[in-house]
Amino acid sequence: MTTEVTTISSNVTILDAAHFFLAQRYRRFPVVEDGKLIGLLTQTDLMKAVNGL
Repeated sequence: MTTEVTTISSNVTILDAAHFFLAQRYRRFPVVEDGKLIGLLTQTDLMKAVNGL
């Protein structure tokens, strides 16, 4: 576990999220809005979203 958590904003685009995954090499990111946790984005979620385009 880490004390510094990398989060992703709820308003990022699919492409920006993909860049986060490639740059950080994480499998999932907590999604925050106004400083509150609202969900979790996984690589699988991202691939499903891209597949639906």
